[in-house]
Amino acid sequence: MNDKHNLKPLLYSILLFVSLFFVGDRLIGYYLNHLYLEQKKGDFFETTYALKHVKEDLVIFGSSRAVRHYDLSIFQDSLNLSAINVGKIGNTLLYSYAIFSQILTYHVPKVVVLDISPIEFAKSERERGQKSMIDVLLKYQDMPVIERRIKQLDTKELLLSKIFWTYRFNSSMYTLMTNDKGSNKISQSKGFKSRTGTKITKAI
Repeated sequence: MNDKHNLKPLLYSILLFVSLFFVGDRLIGYYLNHLYLEQKKGDFFETTYALKHVKEDLVIFGSSRAVRHYDLSIFQDSLNLSAINVGKIGNTLLYSYAIFSQILTYHVPKVVVLDISPIEFAKSERERGQKSMIDVLLKYQDMPVIERRIKQLDTKELLLSKIFWTYRFNSSMYTLMTNDKGSNKISQSKGFKSRTGTKITKAI
């Protein structure tokens, strides 16, 4: 009897801890999500723009090569079409497919350019691209299209992010706290990020 009686305070303590942890996770997760959606420039803002606000006639998809090599001012001048580059450095076809699928729920571009590198079909690159895509898009799991794309690749990650709201921001907290919420830069660059400087390699 004494043993059972002594267990009650322990069980209450465990229950209290779990409850506080759950509530704390929800509150912090809600705040981080609000902070994330408040970003006015940078990668986070550009991803949100791609998923919710694209209205341009021509849309470019791809990874770093798309981001670095497609100067949209040339497309706009030559074709007389508004254009946006929603490519993302470090991501692959999986990311482009998810973004394109979501855009089609609210906008149909006149022209789509998809830049694909042969290396994206290598097994190691596919695995890396999958991890990168899930890491970026877990924050948008409330969108049915994005939720389906993530679920097709990794149900466990999706489940963890639904149970623990802070989980989806694991790799983003520092940037969220330090990113400048200044003026909207995408109106100027349209997603194009040119390289500066020249890479010099030693002759062999």
